[in-house]
Amino acid sequence: MHTTRVLIPLGALAGFGIGAACQYDLPNHCMNHNGDMTCVERDVGAYCDICHAQADGCTNELPPPECRWEGVASDGTASLESFDGTSTSDSSGDSPDSTADSGASDCGGCPAEAPTCIEGECVPCDEGDPDACAGRENEPICLGGTCVSCTSGEHGACNEDTERCDEDTNTCLTLCGAHATCGEAACNFYEGVCLPADAVVHVGNSQEFLSIASAAESFGPGERGTILVHSGSYADSLLISDGRVLGILAMDPGFPSWNGYDDFPQLAVTNGTVIIEGLSVSNGVSPISAVHINGTQARVWVDRSHIVNNSGGGVEVNDGAELTLKNCFVGGLQEGSEALEVNGFNTVATVVFSTIIAGLGSDGGDGTHALQCSSVVGKPLVDVRNSILLNTGGESILCDGVSVANSAVETDDYPGNKEVGGFGGGQFGWFNGIAQGDFSLTPGGAVIFVDVARWNTGDPAVDIFGTSRPNVSNTPDYAGAHLYEAQD
Repeated sequence: MHTTRVLIPLGALAGFGIGAACQYDLPNHCMNHNGDMTCVERDVGAYCDICHAQADGCTNELPPPECRWEGVASDGTASLESFDGTSTSDSSGDSPDSTADSGASDCGGCPAEAPTCIEGECVPCDEGDPDACAGRENEPICLGGTCVSCTSGEHGACNEDTERCDEDTNTCLTLCGAHATCGEAACNFYEGVCLPADAVVHVGNSQEFLSIASAAESFGPGERGTILVHSGSYADSLLISDGRVLGILAMDPGFPSWNGYDDFPQLAVTNGTVIIEGLSVSNGVSPISAVHINGTQARVWVDRSHIVNNSGGGVEVNDGAELTLKNCFVGGLQEGSEALEVNGFNTVATVVFSTIIAGLGSDGGDGTHALQCSSVVGKPLVDVRNSILLNTGGESILCDGVSVANSAVETDDYPGNKEVGGFGGGQFGWFNGIAQGDFSLTPGGAVIFVDVARWNTGDPAVDIFGTSRPNVSNTPDYAGAHLYEAQD
């Protein structure tokens, strides 16, 4: 392999009145890289004009034959005699017109995984020229023979302020704190990055997929993507056990309904991440919770959604899994089922601005609860803030070590929260349609839950219906998912 740096007499370049004896090194000029291909990759022209210095030689006007540099030299850089008949090189080499390396021009544009052209064959950059990736705007780093966007130690093509490098794929990921940042794609809030913009599918009548499950199956093991759910009702059961990272978002307002299929829960996750927003996960007939999350590799984030009126209960999190609930209605009046159950060592549940209500009856043990946790060494890590937790029969909370703040509960066991007393038929009027899973506040309920919560930086900017919250730190707010607004 040889490398060549061309020295051009500035007097030979159009527009310069400098004597031919004066030479100047132009390291970024297209003649010192891959000619026409360099200009195309830089998106600044279609041709390399070696007779001009402007724009590093790149132009959209076809140069005369004696001024055009088309090909790629055998080592991936330009090898060109200067106009005074001399060149500088660390080893002997021929000009692009030489027949010795004529096979190089057969390569055309080499791909990122084999960016160097040697004797007419594209080869990996670590076998050819390690600097071959430098001229690729979106893949400037040679790693393991392939041109990549970035590495754990180099930002490369990534914008340091708005992107970070995904070490698994060596690609740039857009930072986000809201779905809106990501266009149609979802924001993976657990990692703070957008899911791929080119991996978005639609579910609904006349859409590319008719069911949530079939849309999810279009993504392979470990892949990331977004499923946009249009208005309708979907009888689906979905298992994520292969590392997929999926956003499942309502495309239309009105909470598209995700109903259970047969005796299976709507969603079970054992290995993977699922981000849900704007759906009604409801009316499931499975004997287990509608959303079932198990194991240390399982994470589910649910925002502005209903998980209500499911026979087996709302959400169950086990054995080191992680759950985040924000602005959600969870539970219902079904007998014998927990609204939210958290079990196992180092299982994590974070509940913010949510309304959780459990029904009557026994779950086969000690009755039903809005929140129940297992009692184990290294008990679950459960944090509840700015929420409403009620139970139509018995205690609303049975969870040792739970942290509850600025919330409405039935008893005085949790100082710093509002005790609202026992919850029964006489209190159903606090909500607009408790039997139907509608836990939005009535005027009577608004009086009970006003100013119980405290909005702080990092809390949801809107409520379950999109109404703006205070967005000023330490401002009193309504507890639960619904911020009540009096109607005119």
